[in-house]
Amino acid sequence: MERIRCPLCGSNITNFEGTVKYVDLLNGMGDETYNQRICTCPKCNMAWTENTMNIDDLNNYYKYLSKYESLDVAMETDYSAQAMFLRQKEFIDQNIPAYSSVLEIGAATGGNLNLYKENGKEVAGIEPSSNNKRFAKEKYGIKLYDMTLDEYFTEYGSAKQFDVIFISHVLEHIVNFVEFIQKAVALSKKYIFIELPVLEKIEEEEAPFAAFTNEHVNYFSIHSLKMLMEKCGCCSIKTSIAENKEGVLPGYPTLVSLWEINKSDTEKISFEYSAGEMIRNYFKSNTEKVKRIQAVINTISDKEKLAVWGTGEHTSKLLAMTDLPSKNIIKFYDSDRKKRNMTMLGRQIQPFEPEDLESGEIETILISTYSSEKSISKYIEEQKINRKFRVIKLYS
Repeated sequence: MERIRCPLCGSNITNFEGTVKYVDLLNGMGDETYNQRICTCPKCNMAWTENTMNIDDLNNYYKYLSKYESLDVAMETDYSAQAMFLRQKEFIDQNIPAYSSVLEIGAATGGNLNLYKENGKEVAGIEPSSNNKRFAKEKYGIKLYDMTLDEYFTEYGSAKQFDVIFISHVLEHIVNFVEFIQKAVALSKKYIFIELPVLEKIEEEEAPFAAFTNEHVNYFSIHSLKMLMEKCGCCSIKTSIAENKEGVLPGYPTLVSLWEINKSDTEKISFEYSAGEMIRNYFKSNTEKVKRIQAVINTISDKEKLAVWGTGEHTSKLLAMTDLPSKNIIKFYDSDRKKRNMTMLGRQIQPFEPEDLESGEIETILISTYSSEKSISKYIEEQKINRKFRVIKLYS
């Protein structure tokens, strides 16, 4: 889907800032290559992906392939995820005097909503994944509607309203985000909570071009989010930047915000930083990161029997931006059960088998993930392999 004009203000005076390249992004289920074009608008400071997947493909992706689909108990009990849920609830409780009901759009497996349920609030969620719906019902007794917001609106309208509409790390995924917020406003009695990545902190990610993903089709600055919410009839209650103090969750720092509906904001909207300048600087610094990783890949001989651990976006970018595909890649490892029947570069994706190292079938493992590098490295060490092999870590 092409978005030539600015999706926020409609201006046709836009700037092309750069291209992020991917190879085999959907693990053998889609086009082999995808060149994501990033544009900015000098008028409203919005940034976006000009050439997104079509909306039906995106919706199917979130239902079946997204990393947020079918999250298991590990996500719900993980300290870092729970810390985020608790931080968000504290932010809401400190800035809203009273509320009794919460609707979360993009509710994952219900772990966040359960905090509000335990606090006596009425809760419900909209979530594309039927797997997540079943999990939320079985574990928490929480009802999720397994559909998109558009599908929910078509079926139920806005007859049922909630005090707080909760939208966390969702808006950056939505192609028609103005219409999305208008529907969220229609479902709200008074408040909307939004958390998302913020352009002003785009340089914080360590992995190259990590701020850009095929799932993120919008890149908001503080200014552009305020402009969107004012356009939809909302006034800012509180905005702040959340830091990742534990150093665990990717995607931090983020913008955390609360909005009141049907109330105008008299504060003049201005922006301190240019979205275009921020993204151009980001492309420059991340091109250097790719060169550093290429130097590591250069240490792999053409004859080394290589396994790449990780088949997500990180690997897709490395395959497109370095000469990793020219190496002797024997296998791709991934623990995600949804990928067992999928391929990358025509090779079957499979779980790691220690026997591969024991037998010498694999001589070198390249860990191709930033967020899980330490845990994967530790797991390999724990296998006590009785044969010499090499593990390549790109970030530690």
